Amino acid sequence: VAEKPSVARDHYKRMLERQHGEKFVHREGYLQGKDHMITWAVGHLVTLSPFDSYPGYEGSWRLANLPLIPELFKLRTIEATEKQFHIVQALMTQSHEIINGADAGREGNLIFDLLIDINPELKSKQFKRLWVNSYVEADLDQAWAKLEDISKRSHLSDAARLRQRADWLIGLNATRAYTLTAGEGKLFSVGRVQTPTLHLICQRDQEVETFKELYFYGLRGSWNEHTFKWIRDEKVYWSEHQEQVSRLQKEWQGMNAFLREWKVNHKKSY
Repeated sequence: VAEKPSVARDHYKRMLERQHGEKFVHREGYLQGKDHMITWAVGHLVTLSPFDSYPGYEGSWRLANLPLIPELFKLRTIEATEKQFHIVQALMTQSHEIINGADAGREGNLIFDLLIDINPELKSKQFKRLWVNSYVEADLDQAWAKLEDISKRSHLSDAARLRQRADWLIGLNATRAYTLTAGEGKLFSVGRVQTPTLHLICQRDQEVETFKELYFYGLRGSWNEHTFKWIRDEKVYWSEHQEQVSRLQKEWQGMNAFLREWKVNHKKSY
C-alpha cells in the first residue's frame, strides 16, 4: 500500500519488476501482478468521525454538552476518496501479507493504521513495513530486502494518533464553545495549530499598526580629517535623550579645543 499513486507506479512497480520479474496490469485503483498487488491511498482514506455521530450531539450545537471526550473514537471514510478506500480494503482482504509502503514518518504510519483500525477483521493478517527515505534504486531495493516488522515503529503510530485526536478534541470542542459564546451568530473557528499561529500574525500586525518612530542621538567629532565617535561600553553609543546629547556636545566642545566640529547624528529605530 503506497501513500500516493505516483510512488506506486514510478517506484514500487519498477522495484518489483527488477526484484521478482513481475509483470503488472493496470487496474482501477491498483496494479495487478502474478504474486504482488500494488495499491495506494490518496492521502488519508479514513478519518475521525464528527461530533454528530455520537449520541446526544446530533442536530444543533449546545454549550451544555461540551466538552465531548470519547472513550473510543469513531472512524469513517472520506467521501471524496471512498471509492479508492473500498478498492484498498478488498485487496487487503484478499492478501495473506500486507506491506505498509506509505511515506516514512508518523503520518505515513497513521494513513495505514487507520485502514486496519476501521476493519478489525484485517488484524489477523501478516503485516510488514517498507521504510524507505530514498527512491534511488539501490536504496529502495535494500529497503525491500529488509522489510521491518510492523511493530518496530509503533511509537510513531502512537504519536500520530495522539496528534490527530488532539486536533479533534481541541478543534471541535473549542470551535463549538467559542462560536456559541463569542461568535454572535457566526462560526468562530479554533484549532490546535491555526489559533496560536493566527495570534502571532495578529500580534505582529498590531505592532505594525501602533508603531511609533523613535529617534536616537549620537555625537561625532572631527579633527584634522579624523573622525571621533561617542563610545560607551566599547561600542558606539546612541541616546534617545536629545537634551543629554546637546548638553554633552556643548561641554565637550569647550573642553577640547582641538575638536573643531561636533555634530548630532540622528538615527531612526524601527
